[in-house]
Amino acid sequence: MGFRYDGLTQKIGHKRDVPGVGIKIFLNKKKIIKKISKLEKPKVFYIQLGDEAKNKSLGVIDMLRKEQIYLYHMLGRDKLGSQFAFVEKMKIPYVIIMGKKEFLEDSVMVRENSTRTQESVKITELARYIRKLK
Repeated sequence: MGFRYDGLTQKIGHKRDVPGVGIKIFLNKKKIIKKISKLEKPKVFYIQLGDEAKNKSLGVIDMLRKEQIYLYHMLGRDKLGSQFAFVEKMKIPYVIIMGKKEFLEDSVMVRENSTRTQESVKITELARYIRKLK
């Protein structure tokens, strides 16, 4: 359903009329929830620390997507605490971390949350490594 906003800007106090339009979309929540529930929940969360790591992480995430490995990520967040809070809330078993050191070494840290163990993995080996995870 669509509609026009003729005269709206004049009604809110502007001298000049600026035409506008709006659109309303109706979604069937039950169908959307049913489709989402069938999707496999990602078992990995990607954390980046610093601007260099953030820029490089886009390529890493795209590489994993092409390998059909889906993950959660918060590219808009830079603080480690807020990203780990999401990991704990969603009970995500594995975390990929890229900081300045990993950026320079062309690698990432893969952390298993249940045991708190971490392992350094080269980016070229990352997709193969993630597939081996439980």
